[in-house]
Amino acid sequence: MPVFNRPDDTPDKRVEKKELAKQEAAELKPEIEAIERHLADEARRRRKEIQEAKLGKDHNRSVAEEAARRRQEEETVREFAIAKGTRRSRRTEATKPKATERASGWRPICLMIWGALRKRRKKASAKRRSNLDQRYDIRSVEGRVEYWLRGSDGEATLAFVEYGNLITVRHTARRVTIDALEIAGEKYERIRIAGTQRAIADSVNIAAELDLILEDDQAKAGQEHRRAVAARRTGSILEASLRFHNTTDDRARTRQAARRDRKEREIFRDAAACGEDNGSLKAMVAAYLDNNQRTLAHADDAAVIEARRRLDQDIDHDRLFLASSRYHLRYAGHQFRFLDDKALTKALCHAPELLVDRELQERLRAIEAIQLDRRRIIAAAIVAGAASISDGELRMDGPQAAWARGFWKAQRADPTFQRLIAVAWARPDRFSYNQNARPGELSRMQALQNNDPALAKAIARQMHAYERTNTAMFEDNRTPHKSAAVQSSNAGSELASDMPSRPATSAPRPAVVKDRDRPGRPRHPSAPNPDGFER
Repeated sequence: MPVFNRPDDTPDKRVEKKELAKQEAAELKPEIEAIERHLADEARRRRKEIQEAKLGKDHNRSVAEEAARRRQEEETVREFAIAKGTRRSRRTEATKPKATERASGWRPICLMIWGALRKRRKKASAKRRSNLDQRYDIRSVEGRVEYWLRGSDGEATLAFVEYGNLITVRHTARRVTIDALEIAGEKYERIRIAGTQRAIADSVNIAAELDLILEDDQAKAGQEHRRAVAARRTGSILEASLRFHNTTDDRARTRQAARRDRKEREIFRDAAACGEDNGSLKAMVAAYLDNNQRTLAHADDAAVIEARRRLDQDIDHDRLFLASSRYHLRYAGHQFRFLDDKALTKALCHAPELLVDRELQERLRAIEAIQLDRRRIIAAAIVAGAASISDGELRMDGPQAAWARGFWKAQRADPTFQRLIAVAWARPDRFSYNQNARPGELSRMQALQNNDPALAKAIARQMHAYERTNTAMFEDNRTPHKSAAVQSSNAGSELASDMPSRPATSAPRPAVVKDRDRPGRPRHPSAPNPDGFER
């Protein structure tokens, strides 16, 4: 099963963590000072209200409660400032928090929401209060309200805390941020979100979608996001979150089915490695490996070379469902995959055991990596509005359309492809569309980062083969009367030892070839030699 993770940045774009932390601390320091001024102003306003209220015997108790609340809020801001590096810690042993304060489920502050208080707080709907009660264990402790997120294992985690003038978000889940911002909308007329730029970017967009009034640069960023959502350049975060939580039960059932499937596959793998179930493809492969250990070291016989040629030239790679292959056999220290692909096994039905050739496996891994990149590009284009699906057909313009339509038509029946598109709709922030991206380049960079130069080399070779195919097809479209029979130099070198088995390749050609008699161009010209140079 492919895993759709956020792509890593290229090495030249990485920033040293220490320098980034210093930069973020410098940017956050004015915000911390603004929060402290806000707390001081609110404390003076509250003391004045207490004095004017003439509470009598309750006056001293109200003053003490207000002082305790102010100290609590100031300590929270101080904790946040120290954690983000905007202030140094000078705590002594007497002022350090007790161990009981950081019990199981405690988390540091990620975001801080504050703003101008409303004169009268908005009343939450009964449905929203019910949703909060279902998700959180709500506790009132010493003038603050703590929201503890219930986990699937029964343990609770501190999600966010509501103070008199602050709301601190301590959990990174998107649903927690949405709930905290909705409570902030009930409490504040205008809000500001304090935190590092990386942490608040998503929260500002959520606040804009909730129609909350932001301030200064955050208001501009929120307006830009709303315009992008309206123009369908990006997806709605609230809609994606709603879809995600509405399908929680479906995903749980899918995971259970996947666990059962994995358990069954382990049984089949063990049987194949032991040579049982003689009629199965797995048993054939195991028996072949027992009898032909030399092919694992050299793979230099004519049959294996012919299998490589068929993969490069005769098999339509778009018809291979390598990205969804679940076959993964470990045997004698080697790993073999893709033996469950029907198109692949049908093309080599005369000798399916040839699929275990090491070089053939590397080429299949490279094709799978490029397929995954192509799927991500199509999913990102759909979410960004650069492509659409109508009546089962992909409509797309731009440089990616040359391969995208045919690839979509061949791969659309794969459930994992449809699942990737659903993931893109649910998490649009993980899928950014680049119309000039080269399918396979991202996977090649990740292979280099994962210290897998063999896979990176195979991906680069396959990308070059695809680009040569596209260039040749473009030239044929411009000059239709010219012969299109251009053979790859690498195919000729690899097949030199196999010439007697393929006499048609050495037969003389007629001087004049009509259009209807022209030999068809192979789908995918063979790639350069594994050594990296042409022979």
